[in-house]
Amino acid sequence: MIKYAKIDGYGALGEVGDHLYQWINKDFTKELRPVILVRAYISKPKVFKGIVLSRSQEYYPLEITEDLSDLKSLVGELEVVTDLKELIEDLKGFKLIEAPKNL
Repeated sequence: MIKYAKIDGYGALGEVGDHLYQWINKDFTKELRPVILVRAYISKPKVFKGIVLSRSQEYYPLEITEDLSDLKSLVGELEVVTDLKELIEDLKGFKLIEAPKNL
């Protein structure tokens, strides 16, 4: 099962939406921690990495540098998306922003 995939430096939060899985960076010293989101099983598997600010409804994509081989062994090849709206279709109000100053 995808929720058991290991990503170094990240903790799995499990299924956070309809076939949407989340991992959060374990570095608790950062104010803004990156997340990795994966949508699988209902279409071609897609992955997004970035900062998601739910209060202000903003997001900033980051380059994926982590080894996702464990994840790929469970769902196959992943399509990398930089627009969060490609991953979460009903994402209303969220907007892409420039890199946060404290990142």
